[in-house]
Amino acid sequence: MNELEASFVGLEEEGCLSFVTARVDDCNFYILMLEAKALLEKANKIKLLFNENELLLFRNGELSSAENVFKAQVIDIKKGKILWQVFLSFNKHSLSAVVSAKQGILLDLKKDMQVSCHLKASDIMLKVV
Repeated sequence: MNELEASFVGLEEEGCLSFVTARVDDCNFYILMLEAKALLEKANKIKLLFNENELLLFRNGELSSAENVFKAQVIDIKKGKILWQVFLSFNKHSLSAVVSAKQGILLDLKKDMQVSCHLKASDIMLKVV
């Protein structure tokens, strides 16, 4: 599970649906969730949580439908026959992603290369600290 400390920036609501904006360093992240207002009213700090298999990697800043797009550097790769765990550095934060070995080879993933990370707003959970 990836975890990033964030600060609350803003909230848009439509019915019970909430679109939250949070900031990590100099990058905005967008989170789609239900009934966020009551949760965020009590929040001093928040954390963004997302699974390794939800973080998509792209080689050439391709456009996607993901609301969250940021650059990261590959710092290590643990290669298996079926899956690769890719360790990333995003600003001062450590993240990881899981990709199939087939896609890792197709993307020609290597240590020290820069990748574009894409994460849908619905794949992020908020944790109030």
